[in-house]
Amino acid sequence: MSLIDYYNYTGDAATLGGYIDNAVAKLDHAYAIYGTNPGLGFYGWDERLGAGFETRTAQESENAYKMLSIRAWKDFAAAMGAYGRSDLQAKYNGYANAKITALRQNPAWYQSFSLHACADAVNTGLLNGCREKRDLRTRIYR
Repeated sequence: MSLIDYYNYTGDAATLGGYIDNAVAKLDHAYAIYGTNPGLGFYGWDERLGAGFETRTAQESENAYKMLSIRAWKDFAAAMGAYGRSDLQAKYNGYANAKITALRQNPAWYQSFSLHACADAVNTGLLNGCREKRDLRTRIYR
């Protein structure tokens, strides 16, 4: 996401191009482990995220990682569209859309989310229903 931020603010296509293969490897790995609860090791210092390295399998970390992955795929897809790589744009939009569609199969997909996963869900842009937005806002501020 830092690479995308850099590209969006500078327009430095040469640097973006130099890191595409590296970014693709990381994004494909995220897709491969999405939803498998891989034991992230570290997602943050908050107790809800496993207190640093204390709890490798904190559910909040896993949920937040899923939302972060969706956002990263969408942001990378947009950058690849601007860069002229429609193949990668389609691939990563496909990744994001597949996971969003799967989430929406369960109307209570966000019920196990706490503060961090809710915030990352908002950042994905996948919230289209007023009920979901209201429920997530309530979960964040409680």
